[in-house]
Amino acid sequence: MSHETLYRKVIRGKRTTYVVAYSAQSWDMPDLMRPGTFRMTYAYANGSRRYEYAVTPDTAGFMAAATIARQSMEDAIKQASNAKPTSVYQYTKQQLAVLNDCRKRMESCGALLPSHWEHTSAYDISQAAIDAVRNFKP
Repeated sequence: MSHETLYRKVIRGKRTTYVVAYSAQSWDMPDLMRPGTFRMTYAYANGSRRYEYAVTPDTAGFMAAATIARQSMEDAIKQASNAKPTSVYQYTKQQLAVLNDCRKRMESCGALLPSHWEHTSAYDISQAAIDAVRNFKP
């Protein structure tokens, strides 16, 4: 019967110690967790995972709720951060229809809207995120 060695002998001067032979610390892995730390895993789809690393027992409840509601929050922030034309430019109904079509097409390809447009404030975006968390229903 073959036995795999779990510890290896390390001799430092006159001192002999035994260390774990297959420790992940020696591999310098970025996913290595230190003793006493927590990681939350959320399986949001079949075979798909989201990880939260800055989790403690005190924050686990909130982090779980925020992780679940994250997609709703992202959608609300995207909607709240849509640029709107400033009041300086007066558009006709036909121009507004073209601009709305342009917005949809530009969003679909990830492009930005013209720089003379006004953007939503950080307060409005954060409020949209808070509202999304408050109103989230799984």
